Amino acid sequence: MKTKEMLDELFKYPEKIYLSQSQPIAQSDIEAKIKKGKLMFRHRNGTPATFLELNREWTEVKQPVTLQEALEAWAEGKKIICEVSSSIYTHKNTTTYKNTTGFLRDNNGSGSPLSKCEITNGTWYIED
Repeated sequence: MKTKEMLDELFKYPEKIYLSQSQPIAQSDIEAKIKKGKLMFRHRNGTPATFLELNREWTEVKQPVTLQEALEAWAEGKKIICEVSSSIYTHKNTTTYKNTTGFLRDNNGSGSPLSKCEITNGTWYIED
């Protein structure tokens, strides 16, 4: 998304963080966020950005959530993502139901949508 679209999203959702990467010089990457009511633009090395190109491309930086938040989002039908080491697992709960043993299942048909490794070692994200 372009700078104007990013700013519109940031004002709607001030908890989000956006990154604009500039090739090939990584030092010119810029992070945009709202902190304590102030709109901040900083280079990745921490120095303030003194100007912004209006045609810069921005992407949202996904923030990790707790396992509890991920499970609540999953129960609401949202897609959740788990990173464990270099592996990424996704779970989408489109047809939640309670079976006779009282366990919730997702639409992949497995007995449990989450693995022990994901629960104990995962970093969780919610996909919008």
